[in-house]
Amino acid sequence: MKNIFLLIVLFIFLTCETSFSKIKSECPEKIIDQQTFQGIFQENTCTPLCYSSIKMPNGQDLIFIQDKDSSDGIFGNIGNDVETTIVVKQFWNEYEKKCDRVNIFKTGKKANPKPTGIKSSSENDFDECKNKSYQSDADLYACYDREYDRLIKEMDEFINTKAYETKLSKTNKNEIIYNQNQWIANNNGMADIEGIYNQMTLGVTGICITLEEKINRALVRKAWLVNIFDGIQTKNSIFE
Repeated sequence: MKNIFLLIVLFIFLTCETSFSKIKSECPEKIIDQQTFQGIFQENTCTPLCYSSIKMPNGQDLIFIQDKDSSDGIFGNIGNDVETTIVVKQFWNEYEKKCDRVNIFKTGKKANPKPTGIKSSSENDFDECKNKSYQSDADLYACYDREYDRLIKEMDEFINTKAYETKLSKTNKNEIIYNQNQWIANNNGMADIEGIYNQMTLGVTGICITLEEKINRALVRKAWLVNIFDGIQTKNSIFE
């Protein structure tokens, strides 16, 4: 009886393996489709494979394989309007014993956002905001803070994009990012110290002067970063 049971188990096993082999032979690894999509960049997550996702106009999430350096360099910050072309690859999933498909990044770029009727944060918006009549001191300070945050975000995106375009090594890119974070901490600290003195001597005007100088230093820093990466493009590396 025991032998009969073992024979039945063996027969079922061999039948399943034969079936899987047949299905596998009908599932060659190949590219079966290519499509281009536009949407809002959501995130890039590594677990350990790295995946990017964009929110499409129909509300659905498009998820595809893409390494983080590529995502940072091409799509930039979360919330950017982007366009991407993906290929759909068919492959045999050995773990689940089935024919499977996966989306893989091919090309991409930042896209021109479709008009929404809402003004984006820009230098013109900043001038309009800070010169608005009949606003509270808190609203005025918020204008400066939003502009400073915009410049920091713009610089971060610039570093990631240029590091990708110039094929900067991970070590050198991390050195620039570390330098940038140190500069941000120093600039914020300097503004805090200046702000105490200026507020004591000039009140609200003194705070605005402090915030304006903080932004001006960011504009100088932005120009410095442009020069740094111009040097990388002409010399290959600023660290040579």
